[in-house]
Amino acid sequence: MATPPPPSSPSPAPAPSSSGKPSTGWWAGAVAVALVLMVGGYLFGHSQGVSSTEDEYAQGQPKYEEIFNAGAQAGTNVGETAGKQQGQKEGLAQGVSAGKKVGFENGEAAGKQAGLAQGQAEGREAGATAALGFSTWDTGQPYIIRVEESDTQNVPYTVSTRTQMVPGKAYALCSGSTTEVCVVTDSASANE
Repeated sequence: MATPPPPSSPSPAPAPSSSGKPSTGWWAGAVAVALVLMVGGYLFGHSQGVSSTEDEYAQGQPKYEEIFNAGAQAGTNVGETAGKQQGQKEGLAQGVSAGKKVGFENGEAAGKQAGLAQGQAEGREAGATAALGFSTWDTGQPYIIRVEESDTQNVPYTVSTRTQMVPGKAYALCSGSTTEVCVVTDSASANE
């Protein structure tokens, strides 16, 4: 069996420089130790702070309840606002739809009445024109007219001829005709 080598003795610490000031190696070691201590201290403090903050805001703790309630209230407010906006939008759509329906129904009734009145007026005018046979007349003037049967289904009679009478003239049936009116020059021939 092989014998283990004798333990080595620790190496002696570097001797200070002869000038009495620490050497460069000593300074490098001091800086490394300081860095290790700073990083270690930061990590330890950070973990303690995170742990402490996590514990403070853990479910069931007062800070947790405070944040939870604030969030719930904000959500309720947002929900109420969104719900109100949605309700207003739906209400407006329903109101417009109902308004159109009522307007159409009211407008339809008014339109029917206006259309009926207009149709009756146009019908009377068309019927009068068909019955009178002429589209223009001098109102207030006397006429001699001849009435005949109409060829239009709804108008039984129509005016086929007309002669507007003029003051100072005499009128009589034309000689040899039983339907035509003529102007006579003297009243004696009108009586024949």
